[in-house]
Amino acid sequence: MYWQPLWGVFGVVIVNKPVLRNSKFFQLCFLGLLLLLIGQTSARAEFYDPYGLNLSGSIGYTYSFNKTNNRESEVNLIRVNVAGNSAIWRPWFATMSAGLGFGLATSESTSSNAPESNFTSNTVNLAFAVFPLSRFPFRLTYALSRNESESISNAEEGLLSTTLITKTRRIGISQAYTTYDRTHINFFYNRSDFESLFSNFLSSIAGLRVNRSWAKQRYSIDSSYIDTEQQDVGNNSTSLSLTATHGYLPSAEMGITSLFSHSTSKSESVGGSGSESSVNQVSTSASWRPEHKPYSVSGGARFSKTTTDNSVRDSVETSAVGIGLTMSYIFSRQIRGNLTINANSSESEGRQSLNSSEIGTIGFFSSPTTIFDFFYNWNLSGSVSNANSKLDGNPAAVPPVED
Repeated sequence: MYWQPLWGVFGVVIVNKPVLRNSKFFQLCFLGLLLLLIGQTSARAEFYDPYGLNLSGSIGYTYSFNKTNNRESEVNLIRVNVAGNSAIWRPWFATMSAGLGFGLATSESTSSNAPESNFTSNTVNLAFAVFPLSRFPFRLTYALSRNESESISNAEEGLLSTTLITKTRRIGISQAYTTYDRTHINFFYNRSDFESLFSNFLSSIAGLRVNRSWAKQRYSIDSSYIDTEQQDVGNNSTSLSLTATHGYLPSAEMGITSLFSHSTSKSESVGGSGSESSVNQVSTSASWRPEHKPYSVSGGARFSKTTTDNSVRDSVETSAVGIGLTMSYIFSRQIRGNLTINANSSESEGRQSLNSSEIGTIGFFSSPTTIFDFFYNWNLSGSVSNANSKLDGNPAAVPPVED
């Protein structure tokens, strides 16, 4: 009984099959099922009200006309959205939501190249949650979209019609857990399937997030694995990433943040070519903003190492170090200044480079002025900058070519 208002949603999924290519017929079926959904839900609104039924919707129409060089074009756009959510038995036990979207756009032009084009968009969104208010909520989502575009152009022998249909399916699973000491753990999995006339992509991502805050410290760990496959060609790519962040607040005026990240990626093609790369990075930043003082200071340092290996050339390693410092000073309520200093050094294949920059900025901010109940203000700023770059070393030796 609780699932009856969703019959119209699943009906749209059934109608949205490749066998129904007639756009006019599909639009009529979609609007019919949309009215069926609204009718079913309205008829049972009194039964669902004690459990928090919420309905919302929108209807929009846009018309535009353009005339350039004796060529006229007009566009009509209609967009309809309906969404609803309710609880199953009790709000603390389970909740569900559903949404429907329909869009229709038509374009007509006096141009001989593209006199007419039509575009339709249909979307379905479903969400289901179990124990949403507990320390271990579970959530399942599903989304389906279908876009169809048709263009009609003039050819030498008559009209030429081209139709392109794309489909996207997404499914997501999330399981969270919060311990008694306020450690938040979340596991998620998302899968996306894209289909079109020219290519088919299948992408999956799985990850784990852990974070906790206590006293003057906080930390978070994020990890994810992504797998993408181009099914019609056979190309495949994978990536793995891990990021750990730690924050320390010894006082209300000072904060220190440290970060470590590691990521690897690998791609393979049908012809046997491929590449692998890995990136390791360590960084730290600090800020000092004393209360009731006109000045503040912030800065940081970063180190990274990148390794790239492919089937064309040998492995290449690149190391980089960077530091930065920013100082701000408030001269008055209307005058403020900043000074930023950056320095970066990198090394790759026997070459070393050093870059530095200094930027000074000062600005004047006027006080608001009221004229006929309107507020006016104006700002004036200027800056001075300097940059230096230096390159040392020779590139990696290339073996001579013998005649």
